[in-house]
Amino acid sequence: MDLLKSFIITLITIIIFISAVELVLPDNSFKKYVKFVMGLILTAVILNPILSFVEGGSSEITNSISKYINKSEIESNARASDNSKINEKSFNVNLNRNIENLLKKEFENYNFKCESKCNVDYETFDYTIEKIDIFVVNKGIKKIKKVDLTKEDGNLRNDEYKSIKKFVEKELDLKNEEVNIYEGESEGK
Repeated sequence: MDLLKSFIITLITIIIFISAVELVLPDNSFKKYVKFVMGLILTAVILNPILSFVEGGSSEITNSISKYINKSEIESNARASDNSKINEKSFNVNLNRNIENLLKKEFENYNFKCESKCNVDYETFDYTIEKIDIFVVNKGIKKIKKVDLTKEDGNLRNDEYKSIKKFVEKELDLKNEEVNIYEGESEGK
């Protein structure tokens, strides 16, 4: 790009110089020789980029093209990285909604709120769930307090919560440590 820009600037400068010289010259036989020399100079200016390209300027053009391609690839990778983060967040939101819908269908007496943490590989379309926090609330309860129900003397406190945990583990093929159950609290407490 710089090569083309410098060529155009040089060409315009030479044309202006030739025009100025022709205006200053008197009308006599000497003028035709000056016009001939100026024509040779203009021809040399026009042929100069072509000759430099033939002599090795191709590497300069190739380098310019490579720089442009590399810049485009860097920008493309940055956009892909941003899209990957957005896609992963969207995946987590959709996974949480799907888990909540599964639980609502199976356990109608409760409302659920899920928060999952997972890793997604978009090349293989594979995901790994690291953990899921499930907040269980009886249908009339509005406020959620984080009360860990997974451990009370090594057992779940309530058989219903055990069945919720087992259901999620079975549906998503998870281990016991990856699913945490929390109970909601009523507004009066």
